[in-house]
Amino acid sequence: MEREKISLTMLAVFSAVMLTHRFLSLFEITDYVLLFYSALLTASICVLLIRK
Repeated sequence: MEREKISLTMLAVFSAVMLTHRFLSLFEITDYVLLFYSALLTASICVLLIRK
């Protein structure tokens, strides 16, 4: 993969984790497993889109 695609994938994963963390903090919930799964889901979707 190219450097630009990798950086965009990293940005997408970071933003997904931050949005999930912000959403959970509204309800005063801290669940690191859910943060991990949101990062994993976003990364897998980005990789599927990049490979196509």
